[in-house]
Amino acid sequence: MKLKMLNLKNVHNDQDYIEYLKMRSCLSFGFVLLGIILAVTFFLAERHSLVQLSSYFKGFYSGMASSLVAIGIIRPLKNYRIIQQPALVKKMRIRDTDERNVDLSTRALKIASTFQLIAAYVMILIGPFYNKALVIIGTGLILIFIFAYWISYAILKNKY
Repeated sequence: MKLKMLNLKNVHNDQDYIEYLKMRSCLSFGFVLLGIILAVTFFLAERHSLVQLSSYFKGFYSGMASSLVAIGIIRPLKNYRIIQQPALVKKMRIRDTDERNVDLSTRALKIASTFQLIAAYVMILIGPFYNKALVIIGTGLILIFIFAYWISYAILKNKY
């Protein structure tokens, strides 16, 4: 299955890494599509008076849409440049699959997740003083995190 190549654990040599880069490049075009959908949605919503956005939010959403499109275009170009140079393929494969780097990345993700949960809890505690919607949003973020953790844990438990 080609989707197996999206996991760096399945990369064992330079050819596997090239396949990995090609799959990531194909998926990067999803960012272009998402950016276009976001831009068109907010353009049509504002044009047909479904939503009235302040200039701040207009800039925010147009910036988000253009950033997604830019990421979706730049990432495949970067991957193509790597694929064209065998020495660079080897260097990047070693960098991306090195056990130390993978371990550091995993630890950093755990620490970042912990701080994200703490921030959501603080938002729940302080939120009612400013806007009750903050409590609902903070609670929703924590629930999404917990459900995502449970689901991923169950999948990984069955897989390994």
